[in-house]
Amino acid sequence: MRTKLVRVGNSKGVRLPKAILEQSGITDEVDLKVEEGRVILMRPERHPREGWAEDARRMVQNGDDVDPFEGATGLNSWDEKGWTWPEDHPWPEESDVMTPISSPSTRSRGPK
Repeated sequence: MRTKLVRVGNSKGVRLPKAILEQSGITDEVDLKVEEGRVILMRPERHPREGWAEDARRMVQNGDDVDPFEGATGLNSWDEKGWTWPEDHPWPEESDVMTPISSPSTRSRGPK
């Protein structure tokens, strides 16, 4: 695309059409460099945590900083009441149960 330079004070500038700005992701700032007689404009690299502080402040203002896991223990009613195997639980035959926990394999018969 060919375009004309426009006077900006004592300098000259280039007007970038909206479609080019959208396609390139350029918003308010650009990285500018000259290489081999070319002027190169690039979208600045974002740092991984750029904007986190502002986002955190906005979350506090909006009341969105609530921890959904606050107070969660991972326990359920079985943990609170205590639970044991029923006396008449049908355990599998010893030859059917192999527990590869350590080497060599140990056989497990369940709780005694």
